[in-house]
Amino acid sequence: MLLKDVRLHPRTIMRYAERFINDGSPSGFSELNSTSPATSPFGFKPYFTLLSARSTNVRTFGSLTDAPFVMDRLPSDSIYVHPDMEKVLRDQGTDCDLRRTNMLVAPTASGRTVQILSGNSNDYLKLHYARVLGRMTRELSFAKAISGPETSRLIEAAVQKKELPAALHLLPEPFARVVSFETPTGDKEWGMVYRRSDPIGPEAEKIRILLPCFSLFSADRFAVHHPTLLSQVLSEVGGDADEYFVETIVTPVIDAYFMLLRILGLQAEWNAQNLLFGFSADFRCAFVVMRDLESVDKDISLMERVGVSTDFDSAPYKCIDASQYNYQIKHSFMFDFKLGECVLRPLFGAASCQLKMGFDTFASVVRTRVVKHLGYLPPNFFPDGRWYSFDKVLVDQRSDARPYLEHRSPVFRQ
Repeated sequence: MLLKDVRLHPRTIMRYAERFINDGSPSGFSELNSTSPATSPFGFKPYFTLLSARSTNVRTFGSLTDAPFVMDRLPSDSIYVHPDMEKVLRDQGTDCDLRRTNMLVAPTASGRTVQILSGNSNDYLKLHYARVLGRMTRELSFAKAISGPETSRLIEAAVQKKELPAALHLLPEPFARVVSFETPTGDKEWGMVYRRSDPIGPEAEKIRILLPCFSLFSADRFAVHHPTLLSQVLSEVGGDADEYFVETIVTPVIDAYFMLLRILGLQAEWNAQNLLFGFSADFRCAFVVMRDLESVDKDISLMERVGVSTDFDSAPYKCIDASQYNYQIKHSFMFDFKLGECVLRPLFGAASCQLKMGFDTFASVVRTRVVKHLGYLPPNFFPDGRWYSFDKVLVDQRSDARPYLEHRSPVFRQ
């Protein structure tokens, strides 16, 4: 993909980049455990339609008026269902009045999240998926479904109060609906979450192009001979590439990550899929955009420290606190591995052909920036001299145990 083509198709480039400028997860599970060929983000079908399922037991969170393509097209006792789940529901013996709809959607990188095409919309639906995608199954119970909208409310309020960095934006998640199906083995919760496609934030009106982070350093599957998008951006803007990369791309990410912790006690899971970059038309301005807010950790100990309410209907899901044995490990995993190894390192790799500095210098610059924030966090926030990643294995969500791997000498912090 060339930047001239990105400029020609600013509204649809995101859809293409999600699927085809995407090297997949570093774990290798993205393509190994994906949706069916007919609905796969890595396949060639441009769209498919959803099913709907009905229940007499319905719970919602948020405002339905903020989810127009649910309010206008779906009965209040129903949810949208991914077509791969038709057999699952029938095998469960669920009496849910399963029907085909005319809701046209396109797959996204996450597989179970789809982009709405009907009605010229670009909004998203996150759907219940009771099979393994990537490392784990992707069910949406009530707690999981409302976790994103709860977090979205918290961040949106802080954005409106201008408590967070001006570069930080988000794709809001205003609404969730969860139904409970009666089955021979007990009730089963199935949920869906509505996500808006237009970023909100202090400078949202300046964002003309929106791209997943991974598309900045991944190869275009249909034009592997093209340079990475990030390399092209650095060449396009001219001037000092090192300064642009550090000050416009990297520093805003680091500052936004730590300010979420410092102001709200929220620990973002910013891997290369959940983190997006917004750009002005000339690419000289870049903005941090976060999505998939379900995966954000609510650090109860930090929230109490900074005076943020810890009253969550989704609790204890995605809640962590200092009494947990792996409290420091989770901090390290999210920053050192998710943000450091899965975002910062590959971004540098894609930019390196345009940069004068080497990786050691880059890592030192990051460490220096991180130090400015650590003084505002508890002294034992991170494990001393160690950092943690995941082993390349599936995750059993029925257990609290996780396949952490310990490493010495953190790369992106002191």
